Amino acid sequence: MMFDAFFLNSHDLSYPIYNSSYNMPMVIASVLIAIFASFCAFEMVERLANTIQRSVWLPIGSVILGAGVWAMHFVGMLAFRLDCEVTYDLLNTCLSMLPGIFAAAVTLNIIASEAPSFSKLVLGGIVIALGIAMMHFTGMSAIRLDGILRYEPILFFSSLITAAGFAVMALLTKPLLVKLKLNTLPFVSSLIGGSVMGGAISGMHYIAMQAAYFIH
Repeated sequence: MMFDAFFLNSHDLSYPIYNSSYNMPMVIASVLIAIFASFCAFEMVERLANTIQRSVWLPIGSVILGAGVWAMHFVGMLAFRLDCEVTYDLLNTCLSMLPGIFAAAVTLNIIASEAPSFSKLVLGGIVIALGIAMMHFTGMSAIRLDGILRYEPILFFSSLITAAGFAVMALLTKPLLVKLKLNTLPFVSSLIGGSVMGGAISGMHYIAMQAAYFIH
């Protein structure tokens, strides 16, 4: 089967599985990084989209959000403890930043348009979720260890659904607050939306890590 080298199967479970654990302060730091990067990106759209040319703020915001996704992942990986030596391929590690930046550019471009429709916001959420997922699994492909990496299918797809659901909710935050007349302070929608987007990034990461089996 073409997915036997990716998804876990009964044959894989006949081999020993490495034990793993987390450094919780580092886990918390990784989540805060995701929230902060998302907040900064949303604030950039909120405050600069109407005053500065898109060719200026869009690349900056895309790099901030994409780099935030990347930083969250690798701080999360620093928090991850595995009972074997782990190293990372430098090229794959660097390349893994690109999907997040590209997806962030598409999504920020969508939400910066004049009164984006519901369907466009949903599309933007799906795009950034796919970027988060591509960043994660490209970053995971950089891992080098004495063994193989396989994913449990249900948790794998759950991580994608979590990312998409939270990302869409994050982009719907501002229109909802405006509709409810609760967006009285300029940073409120960015703070709430950034927190939810941070949940999309970190939720996807840690569910996908729960799906990962490191097999001796």
